Amino acid sequence: GVLASLFVTGQRYAAEVAFANGVKADQAGEGMSAVIPHLEKATSFNGFNDTYLRNLAAAQLAQASAKISEYRAGGKELTTEQTQEVSTLVTAAINTAAHASAIEPNNVSNWVVRGRIYRDVMSFAKGAEDLAVQMFSNAIRLEPNNPVHSTNLGRVYLVVADRARALKAAEDKELVATAVQQETALLQTAEKVFTAAIQLKGDYLPAHYYLAGVYERQGR
Repeated sequence: GVLASLFVTGQRYAAEVAFANGVKADQAGEGMSAVIPHLEKATSFNGFNDTYLRNLAAAQLAQASAKISEYRAGGKELTTEQTQEVSTLVTAAINTAAHASAIEPNNVSNWVVRGRIYRDVMSFAKGAEDLAVQMFSNAIRLEPNNPVHSTNLGRVYLVVADRARALKAAEDKELVATAVQQETALLQTAEKVFTAAIQLKGDYLPAHYYLAGVYERQGR
């Protein structure tokens, strides 16, 4: 029993050291390629700590974003190999974040990170917007008085509304009519969500900012 206790304690201590090294690397601006190995080591020593997993997921997504910016510099298109590399990072981020929320479903931060991941990949991942809405709705359920979660949810509707708006320039009249209806409904939903956030905290500036964006799109 003593030996087992020492082994578990040692594993947890090694995980804490690895996580601390990852934090230091991030604070030193070393980039996600230097941060991620430390976080992966922390999760390998203690795979039941949602904090390690949550931060690893965020780091993996950040690295994917950095890779996209790097590969698209100068207006270039991603090669098949580059696309696969980014896709692998995004998939890893999604799976890691899902593991974190499975371990600790009552930690609102886990749902927020998952929501942000899905929101960031909505442009190329089918159905990601529905998952983003679900994640932020879970966060609202756990912290109903926090305006940040409502604002995050509203931003999802705003992005999807912009996507529908872009289809209004299509030649297919039926497609245009559908896009108009979708944009109108999504903007109305976004308005309600941002207004709810402001009702929770009247001086929460991001909610006001995005609500102004809704009004601008509605011609108000």
